[in-house]
Amino acid sequence: MDGHGVGETDSWPALLAQSGRWQLQNLASDGTGFVTVGDDGETFADQAVVAEGLNPSIVIVAASSNDLGQDDSAVQSTADSVFQRLRTALPLAKIVAVSAAWGSTPLPEQLVRFNQIVSDASASVGGAYIDIGQLFLDHPELMQADDTHPTVDGQNLLAETIGRQLTVDQIAAIP
Repeated sequence: MDGHGVGETDSWPALLAQSGRWQLQNLASDGTGFVTVGDDGETFADQAVVAEGLNPSIVIVAASSNDLGQDDSAVQSTADSVFQRLRTALPLAKIVAVSAAWGSTPLPEQLVRFNQIVSDASASVGGAYIDIGQLFLDHPELMQADDTHPTVDGQNLLAETIGRQLTVDQIAAIP
């Protein structure tokens, strides 16, 4: 979500915020997951604490391949805790979860489970879930050489796809 390899202004959250004329505070950091500590020394739980202090009207949390190899139950427990914490601290905020972006190969089974964990955690607090599908399957040209991070064109596709599903009506329907 932070635009690894393409620059922060080319990340899908920045593109989405620009098209919707939103003020964006992107807390994403390379390598971060629910239980995996990222390059900034934080997890999603740490980022949720920062988000609370910003008092946002919308919080978007994406499932992450950074947790691949971690125990599913630890990811589930932490995801549940993060979403509950956000809802408690930000009772009026719209909470939206997004499925994980993946490269040009089929999704690993564990990532399929992580997407479900994030969907369930968001639903448990009255949040919405956006399933982006596997946008990059058989489209390596939309991925950087690592087949993990989208190119600028891939980021644009993500912003377009999420933006279509993140309609004003959908946001308004979130309690």
